[in-house]
Amino acid sequence: MLKTALWFFLAGVVLAITLEILWRMVGYSPTGYAVERVARVLWPSSVFKMALDGKKDSGFQVAAVYALSFVANGVLYGLLGLLIGLVKNLRKS
Repeated sequence: MLKTALWFFLAGVVLAITLEILWRMVGYSPTGYAVERVARVLWPSSVFKMALDGKKDSGFQVAAVYALSFVANGVLYGLLGLLIGLVKNLRKS
């Protein structure tokens, strides 16, 4: 059960990092728009990045917002993995 949650946590963090890298590579193009639409579904904590809009932020603030966003996505996925693990264990019983 916890092993499933850990794997889901790691998948959530890696997915968020991958989507951010992909979006940065394609930028404001039609492909970038598609990546952004996918990110809204698969990376719900990306809304944290709105804290960086419209002002000058220090490197530490930017890093903190991104780190919190990545970890929050991992926690959301981890909770989903925990629920799946619980259901899987209940079905075995």
